Amino acid sequence: MEKNEINELFKMVQPLIASEDSVQTLLIEVRELKSKFESLKDSPEVVKGWIPRSVVMKYLNYGNTQISHFIKKYDILTITMGKRIFISQKSLSDAFEKMLPGK
Repeated sequence: MEKNEINELFKMVQPLIASEDSVQTLLIEVRELKSKFESLKDSPEVVKGWIPRSVVMKYLNYGNTQISHFIKKYDILTITMGKRIFISQKSLSDAFEKMLPGK
C-alpha cells in the first residue's frame, strides 16, 4: 500500500474510533450519574423515593428549561406539593437505564 492509500484509510477509520470513544465516555458518565442518584437514598432531602427537583437540577447542572425537557423526554414521574416539585427516584433511575447504549 502506498502512503496516500494508508492516509485515506486512516481518515475513513478515525471517525469510527472517535465514535467508539464517545460511546464509552457517555456510558461512564451515565453510570456516574446513576451512582450519584443512588447515593441520594440516604439523603435527608429524599422522602420515600422522591427527590426535590432542585436537587436533580443541581446534580445535572440543568436550568428550568433543560430539566423540564428532560422530564418530558424520558416520561419521568413527578408530583407537586405547593410550589415544590418532586421527582420519583425510581423513574429517574429508569431514565438513566434508557440512556445506556443498546437499550
